[in-house]
Amino acid sequence: MLTALAKLQDNEITPEKAYNEIYKKRKRKKVPFFRRASFIKLNIRVPDQKGVNRFLRVLFFMPFPIVIMRIILSFVRLDKYSDDIPFTKSELIGIIQHRGIKIEVDSHSGEKILIKTI
Repeated sequence: MLTALAKLQDNEITPEKAYNEIYKKRKRKKVPFFRRASFIKLNIRVPDQKGVNRFLRVLFFMPFPIVIMRIILSFVRLDKYSDDIPFTKSELIGIIQHRGIKIEVDSHSGEKILIKTI
């Protein structure tokens, strides 16, 4: 910047060239392209409960379509859990719309929840 102003003062370059040197066009950063997810796969495990684990495996055997999960999330109230959950409902819906997201939840009592978007 200083060299452009010095050249302009010495009349070596025109004001337009000095302006172009000082304020060069910046290249925009490329935003990574995420493919939209179509399905959500749930895996829930409860310790020391073989019957419950089998029932949950059968219940969540097939992945859920995103549309159904968005409808279910629209009825869920996150106001009660606002201290425990660090994001809003709209951010959660935005997260699950991208393919390749993996969310693992481990509770203190030993339950494990795995949510994957496909």
